[in-house]
Amino acid sequence: LLVECLLADMSGSNGGAMYLEGVTILFETVLENNTAIKSGGAVYTSGNFYAFNSEVNSNVASDSGGALYMELKASVITNTTFDGNKNTGVTGTGGAIHARSMFSFSLEESLIVNSATSTTGGAIMLEFSSLTSINTHFLNNTASSGGSIYCLGDNGFQINGSSFENNHAAWG
Repeated sequence: LLVECLLADMSGSNGGAMYLEGVTILFETVLENNTAIKSGGAVYTSGNFYAFNSEVNSNVASDSGGALYMELKASVITNTTFDGNKNTGVTGTGGAIHARSMFSFSLEESLIVNSATSTTGGAIMLEFSSLTSINTHFLNNTASSGGSIYCLGDNGFQINGSSFENNHAAWG
């Protein structure tokens, strides 16, 4: 549990600020200017991940998930802003978030803005993962495919009351 924490200017191989395997809860926490050589500019997790009222800004990964790389479990992200996250590798995916094999991923009352990748999923890359997006705004995200969201595999996602504005991709 991290409450009112700042994790900034950190670097690592996977997860610039944190590499996690268990249940993690962030509340009113800021993750900014972190860098991962591989995936998860700020966080790499294979455990249940929950973030509430937090900010995840200006993080960079070379591979996947400019800010957050999640796999295998469940995630709930509520009232959280992702701003200016990106990945810089030629095969990198998910400018802000890469979700791989997630059986449950809920994004509520959040904002993903100014995220970028050179390949798929300017804001989010879903790789065999489900997504429920409620009242979330996707703004000014960029990728070659899927300016906002790119889905790979039979994901099953639901979008309610969310907005998509000024997102760009050559395909989709």
